[in-house]
Amino acid sequence: MDKLAMTIAATRFRYLPLALVGSWVLSAVSLAQTPGTPPACPAIAPSAPSVPSANSASTPTAQPTGAPQQAPVPTPPPQTSQVTLPAPATPPSTPSLTKTDLDHLQSSLAKLEASVEELKGSRILRDWTPIGAAVLTAIVALVSLLRTTQTNVRLAQGLLIEKSREEERKAIREQINGFYAPFLQLRSSSSMLYKQAFLPRRTDEERRLYADTTGQFRTLVALIKGHKFKGTDEVLLQQIVEIGQKTATLIYDKVGLVTDPVLQKALARATSHFRLMQLALVNSEKFTESGKEFDDFTFPADLDDMVQKTLDQLNARLKALTTSP
Repeated sequence: MDKLAMTIAATRFRYLPLALVGSWVLSAVSLAQTPGTPPACPAIAPSAPSVPSANSASTPTAQPTGAPQQAPVPTPPPQTSQVTLPAPATPPSTPSLTKTDLDHLQSSLAKLEASVEELKGSRILRDWTPIGAAVLTAIVALVSLLRTTQTNVRLAQGLLIEKSREEERKAIREQINGFYAPFLQLRSSSSMLYKQAFLPRRTDEERRLYADTTGQFRTLVALIKGHKFKGTDEVLLQQIVEIGQKTATLIYDKVGLVTDPVLQKALARATSHFRLMQLALVNSEKFTESGKEFDDFTFPADLDDMVQKTLDQLNARLKALTTSP
């Protein structure tokens, strides 16, 4: 600010002569345009009337006695002296300016003032231009950096979201392909053999003797109680037990892919059932003295439905991750 004040002061002193010349010209123009006023006339004192002298004939002359009376001679009126007034003083002559000259002077003054203002403005502009350019550059750089940062953040967030979605899709595929689909495949084969081939061959007496608390026939209860299955029943039961062992192995190896605690508990009960079925089929005579303590090791009837429900949920989530952005 001190530098700006010094600059303005220096500019004023530099153009002071031009300002004085302009002021003189404006004064002359104003004088030429104002109508002249005649100078005041000097005061003239009124002249006193003339007094007749003592020898004047105002007093009548004594006439001799007996002489005839003469008429009085009339006295002429007193003469008033005339005073000659001096001629009015002539005002000092001023240079005659035409309208063209006045317009030219006014135009010159306007150009002079414009030049002074332009010089002042150019000096200030020259002083402040580098600062303004630096500030503008900084603002542009800041805005550009902000937009670039926002774009990079959005891109990074998008990449992180997409990576997270891909990781989730990968985990779901591993759960489906690693455990749920193979488990249901094995259970489907075992259920077909058991429900469509083995169970319809059971007699009413077998259904009554080897039923659980719900009245359903249980093969494990029959084996533990020493019942012997022969012929076709024995072959079918061996296939069912073999599939059960494969299912148990699958559960042992892939139980980590199961996240539902309730389902994990049901799978643990199923593996115990498959193991007992194998032992009872091979060594049925050793279980002849067993009691109701094995009733809780029967196959969980709702296990297949629980696994199927979880598989449906996984497929729905996988579809949502694949189609939605």
